[in-house]
Amino acid sequence: MIASGFRPRRFLRFWLLPGIVFLGATLVVLPDADASDKRAAFGRVKLSLDSGESIELDKPGVFKSGDMFLLWVLNESEDEATRVEVDESGDFLMELEAGDYVVASYEWSRDAGGAAAGGTFRGDRLWARFSVSNDADATYIGTLLLTVDENQRLEIAVEDESDEASSWLAGGKDSTDNVATSLLTIEDQLWRITGVPICIAAFGISCDEHRRGVEVERPKQTRSRLFRSIKTLTPTLEWKPSTTAEISYDVIVYRAYYQKAGFLAGGGKPGGGYEAGRVVEYIEGLTEPRYHLQKPLEPGGRYLWSIRLRHPQAVSSWSTRRVDTMEGLRTVIKYNELYGMRTPDSRRSR
Repeated sequence: MIASGFRPRRFLRFWLLPGIVFLGATLVVLPDADASDKRAAFGRVKLSLDSGESIELDKPGVFKSGDMFLLWVLNESEDEATRVEVDESGDFLMELEAGDYVVASYEWSRDAGGAAAGGTFRGDRLWARFSVSNDADATYIGTLLLTVDENQRLEIAVEDESDEASSWLAGGKDSTDNVATSLLTIEDQLWRITGVPICIAAFGISCDEHRRGVEVERPKQTRSRLFRSIKTLTPTLEWKPSTTAEISYDVIVYRAYYQKAGFLAGGGKPGGGYEAGRVVEYIEGLTEPRYHLQKPLEPGGRYLWSIRLRHPQAVSSWSTRRVDTMEGLRTVIKYNELYGMRTPDSRRSR
């Protein structure tokens, strides 16, 4: 559900000439369908923040010099995301080969560089799928509606403006048959529940400066690296139990993907890093502090996983930890990281 208050606004039209698109005053050359394997994919972002306050990205004063809004787009057959910049009007245009993709996450840095530079930073996982058609010069993927409420919970929806999208590209002309539509499809968000902080006494676990959640017993974790190698494609995940009666456990496992540094001015994710990608397994209500994966993981893959606790009256936040890694000659401390594991290269390891 998107908070009310969005005002209808004029979208900067595209004008289509042979192989050329104008986005406002910006000239973009569409890939030649006969000479290139790449196609154009385009859409728009609308944002609503804090208690229903509506933010139009083209509203004067919202974007300032140095602000950046990024989408990270991932080919589902690859493990590294591509950075896509959203312009000041909320519009984006990218060139991709035909295939299946996912908008993995967004980042918004305000006031020149994000939190590390004295400004503000927002970012979150989206995981919205779309396809790029091989039979069209351009594919409209929808208008992405993002709402962050007063409790910092993110709600995601997609608006279908496909009836207008062809006219954006065609500029009112009749040549609209080369524009396909593949609306973003958002994955099931049930796991996204914003829970009660996991370290409160009622959940019966102990936290410290390096861990905000349960203590993992296997696969063993280390503070100096995010991923620990394992010897099987069907590992057993195990952790120390809660001391509180009536507690059960939820487990989630993601395939990890790599995301380069978002904001080079010091904000965002310095040096880049691995993020939670496709959900591999998710299970609720385990009564024992262990879980044996039901489906084999892929060989040579990196995976992130976590545990949260369920009490009859509350669900906790997900367990996270601190990781201290070396990047060059300096130590980089990263908080709120999930647990990591790296699978063996052979499929025989089951």
